[in-house]
Amino acid sequence: MSLPDSDARDPGPEAPVSRSRVVGSALLLLTLAAVAATRLYGYTLFHTLAELYSIVIASTYFVIAWNTRRISQSPSLTALGIIYGFVAFLDLFHTLSFQGMQVFRGYDFPANQLWIQARALEAASLLAFSFVRLRTRWALPALLAAGTLYTGAGLASVFVFRSFPACFIAGVGQTPFKVAAEGLIIAALCAAGIVVARRRREYSPAIRRNLLWSIALTILSEASFTLYVSNFDVLNMAGHLLKIASFYLVYRSIVATGLEQPQEILYAELARHAEELRKALDSRNTLLSILSHDLRNPLSGIRGVTDLLLQDPRYDDPGERRELIQEIGKTASGSLDLLDRVLDWTRTQSGRLEPKPEPVSLTALAEEQADLAEESARAKDISLDRDTGRPVPLTTDREMAATIIRNFLSNAVKFTPRGGRIRISVERRGSEAVLAVRDSGAGMDEAVRTRLFNPGERVRGFGTEGERGTGFGLLISSEFVRKLGGRLEVESAPGAGSEFRLILPA
Repeated sequence: MSLPDSDARDPGPEAPVSRSRVVGSALLLLTLAAVAATRLYGYTLFHTLAELYSIVIASTYFVIAWNTRRISQSPSLTALGIIYGFVAFLDLFHTLSFQGMQVFRGYDFPANQLWIQARALEAASLLAFSFVRLRTRWALPALLAAGTLYTGAGLASVFVFRSFPACFIAGVGQTPFKVAAEGLIIAALCAAGIVVARRRREYSPAIRRNLLWSIALTILSEASFTLYVSNFDVLNMAGHLLKIASFYLVYRSIVATGLEQPQEILYAELARHAEELRKALDSRNTLLSILSHDLRNPLSGIRGVTDLLLQDPRYDDPGERRELIQEIGKTASGSLDLLDRVLDWTRTQSGRLEPKPEPVSLTALAEEQADLAEESARAKDISLDRDTGRPVPLTTDREMAATIIRNFLSNAVKFTPRGGRIRISVERRGSEAVLAVRDSGAGMDEAVRTRLFNPGERVRGFGTEGERGTGFGLLISSEFVRKLGGRLEVESAPGAGSEFRLILPA
């Protein structure tokens, strides 16, 4: 007896989603066609229906976000929904004040002014919402206060004080302010698209895809609104149709996904937590490895040496006792250095160590750290050359940058043979400050280079004269440089030495 083929009967979870997408796309096309057809009756009717469509979607998003704010698994999307409520309010006044509605009389094209206010708020919210977390007590009141203040000030500047710059002049068209404002809005939307694309782990593929398409259509809509001559021409109409499509995609990404496929949002949140758990487990395994090997072994050695000093009569000779005490001090110093590095690394992993930017000179910082490394380099007959040149000023965390440079120099001295050469250089390349440490050591192959910054695979080894590496220096450096907004680069080959570069925004 054979079992039935379950795949033939079960189309899987993707089939309903695909059908829903096809039906939704068909409804969108029908909506666009129906709204466009009302242009034959009159532009005012077309404009009113087009705006009401986006107002209804934005209001629906606001209502859902507000009523699920306490149980939402994505507080950033909740914040975006709340801001869209203010966007809908401004769009409503834009619709009522449109030329031909005869609601607000005695004003010169207020609809164009309110359009800029609403689109600016929309672009800013799309750019910033990924970073908003409604976790603290005052986060939501602050968000509501900011939205209310912006909306109230915008309406007052148009209808009360009449201080908002003119955006359209009869017989002339759009003002330079209006075109410039549209350009800034487009730039903000482009930045918003980049942010959403880069923070891909925070949202499900469906939400991210629809948000990116919505932002792209909004950019096209804004571009058309920089070119129209009349409030009733074809470019103005095209811009409103693109706006309908962009708001529909917001509906699909947030409202429909949240109600029809809530597991999409839940799965994205679970995936993010799983990644955080994986990092935590890697950190735990690393710490266990340190406790069981890197710290236990030297401490056991210290205990063994002290037992010899106390019990073995052979070590009554002052000279031999001095050598053993020096060995104890050397081992204890290495253990303390390792412990300090571990504590720094665990603080970066827990988020408790944050940068404190201040004006510094990367050149002076390099000279300072080179002075500290000079003694250990001289002890191995290593020449430490400096090519620091002119001062390179920047704003960064002084201690974090110093730690990175110190780690570079320490590794260079450790893995460079006696009589070798180390060169430290500083220069400015465009908008970046670059510090490089080059050594004539043994170098590394590609397999070792790829493991340098992986917390789960600490690269440890012995220096050219038995110096023991902890494997934490570069891990700490990579964490610090990430917090400083820079990057690390490594060039190395077996037998050709290594060059480590610290690159920071200048």
